[in-house]
Amino acid sequence: MLALAAAIIAPFTLTGTVTISGTGCGNPGSASVALPAAATGAVLRKPAVGDQGLRSKITEATLDGSAARFTAIGADWI
Repeated sequence: MLALAAAIIAPFTLTGTVTISGTGCGNPGSASVALPAAATGAVLRKPAVGDQGLRSKITEATLDGSAARFTAIGADWI
């Protein structure tokens, strides 16, 4: 007889600040944030592509293995 272990699926939100350097003069820069080791089924919600800061805009937000990677471009994107 096979017994299945109970599984619990619960939403988890990771919040914090990411500093992306090198985004001045229209040059892109990237930063990565490590996800918890046991994370599965991760979905990036914020920041999203197109979100704007004071002098920058997110141009890429991807899951890259066990990390979330964000790319932004500086103020000259206007």
